Amino acid sequence: ANILPEPETVVKPIAGLVTTFGLISPIKQLPIVFEALQFLRQQGLNLRWRIIGPFHPETDSYHSELAERFNVSWVEFT
Repeated sequence: ANILPEPETVVKPIAGLVTTFGLISPIKQLPIVFEALQFLRQQGLNLRWRIIGPFHPETDSYHSELAERFNVSWVEFT
């Protein structure tokens, strides 16, 4: 962007935190991202993954599948 945010809205990076956001659907290929991050963690990188987006595993079967598949301490749905 060519417009810088106001100083009070600048978010400081957090080491090792990978964040993705948006609608959660099969088109995003989140399992591939999970596998890649898992591989990097096995190589010694202390990574965490925060997935930001509407997340309704109680009513959406794909969300439910992801919640079960990504049920590890280093993945967080918000």
